Amino acid sequence: MPSEAILLRDFLLSRAPLTEVLGFEQFTELFPRSTRTHPQVALLYRELEHRRAVVLDEVAANIAGEAKRGEKLMRQLAASKARRRRDDVAKRGVDERDVDMEVQLYGPVSDFASAKPHTLKSVTQHMQDACADIEDEISEMDAEAESLLADLQQTVREMGQLRCGRAVADDDPKKQLVQEALARLDDLEQACDQEGS
Repeated sequence: MPSEAILLRDFLLSRAPLTEVLGFEQFTELFPRSTRTHPQVALLYRELEHRRAVVLDEVAANIAGEAKRGEKLMRQLAASKARRRRDDVAKRGVDERDVDMEVQLYGPVSDFASAKPHTLKSVTQHMQDACADIEDEISEMDAEAESLLADLQQTVREMGQLRCGRAVADDDPKKQLVQEALARLDDLEQACDQEGS
C-alpha cells in the first residue's frame, strides 16, 4: 500500500511543472499575434516556470514534513497502545506471554487489550446508563411537546377570539396596536373627506 507521502507526491507534484500544464507554444498563443514573438514573452514564461518550480519545491518540503510528523504520530500511537496493553494485562493479572501467544495465533483482531470482555456487572451498568439516557431524552421531549401544545392552544384561542369578534384584554399590546391603527385609519379617512369637499 502506498504511503501518505507517495500519494501526496503523486497527486500534487506529478503533473505540476508548468511545461506539463501549459507549453511555451500554448503560452504564446494567449498573446495577440503582434506580440507573440517579442522577447519579453519568453522571459515572462521563464519567470512563471521559475515561480512554479519554487512553489513545487515548497510543496515537496511540506509533504516531507507531513510524512515525518505522520511517522512520529504513528510511533507515539504504537507506544501508547503498547503501554495501555501492558497496563490492562497488569490490571487483570494475565501473563503477557499468553496475550502475545494469542496475538500470534489469532492475529491482532483478537487483541486482548482492546477486547475487554463484559461481566454481568458491567453489562448491567451499561444498560442502566442507557436507560437513564433514554429517560432523560423522553422527559426533554415531553417538556418540549407540552410547551408546543401550550403555544398552539394559545394561538387557537386568539384566533377564535378574532373570528368571533371578541376583543382581547384591554391591557394587551395587540389590542392597543389595533386601536391605534383604527384611529389612524379614521384620521386618514377624515383627511380624504376634507380634500374631497
